Amino acid sequence: MPDALEQRLIGELTTPVDPGVVAFADALARACPVLPLGVLFYGSLLRKADPDGILDFYIITENAAGFAGGLVARTGNLVLPPNVRYSEFRH
Repeated sequence: MPDALEQRLIGELTTPVDPGVVAFADALARACPVLPLGVLFYGSLLRKADPDGILDFYIITENAAGFAGGLVARTGNLVLPPNVRYSEFRH
């Protein structure tokens, strides 16, 4: 029997997400220059749908070596991860 933390995590991980959010996460993963391990949706809009809000995602990769950006961006990511980028998506 799962403990309280496991039950909470199962609930969070199995809660349906708006199809537009899923489509955006998929587009981010496909645009990633390296194969991502996953895309994690988090932040204030996770529980409160707001079509005009800003969605927060982590794109999780094995390493930053193949990630887009110049030498300065890649070096900055190694020193102070994660990189923050702005993307727009119409659904």
